[in-house]
Amino acid sequence: MREDGAAHPGYADRRIEELIRLYSRRMLSIASSFESGATAAEDLVQNVWLLVLERPGQVPTGTLVGPWLYRVTINMGREAYRKRVRRQGLLRKWGGRSGGPDGDGGDPAPGVRGHGTSVELWEAIHALPELQRDCVLLKVVEEATYSQIAEQLGRAEGTIKASVHRGLARLRRRLEPEEMP
Repeated sequence: MREDGAAHPGYADRRIEELIRLYSRRMLSIASSFESGATAAEDLVQNVWLLVLERPGQVPTGTLVGPWLYRVTINMGREAYRKRVRRQGLLRKWGGRSGGPDGDGGDPAPGVRGHGTSVELWEAIHALPELQRDCVLLKVVEEATYSQIAEQLGRAEGTIKASVHRGLARLRRRLEPEEMP
């Protein structure tokens, strides 16, 4: 048997369960300082655990697991907070009064100003061709990179860039007030 216990079936699963049991409560407390609701804080902690599970062995050698998990939770919480602040600022800049289609304060698309309400904006987004709509939403709302969108949609990165550009141009034309001659 190896020293790390890997010869035992289920060793890794038991180890992860033990880590979750030991550290999740404190991680949830940290996450609560960045998120306003219990569900959002739980989601943040789940995202930390997903990161850990997707990339095993990323804890630096000689580092204690608990403090490392807490630091990752803090970093992800800060990132979530910054995204939320950016979204709120963009929505104010665009003149929207409510949020996304779920009323969650989500921001639609950058560079689109002058629309009367968020409902108008979401209707305009819905009217886009499917590829443009998907690209614009993934780029702006989800803040995905062009390469991430290309991978997710199975398209070339150049196609994604063009679709985002064309989609935003259509939104601007539809939503910006027409200038009087």
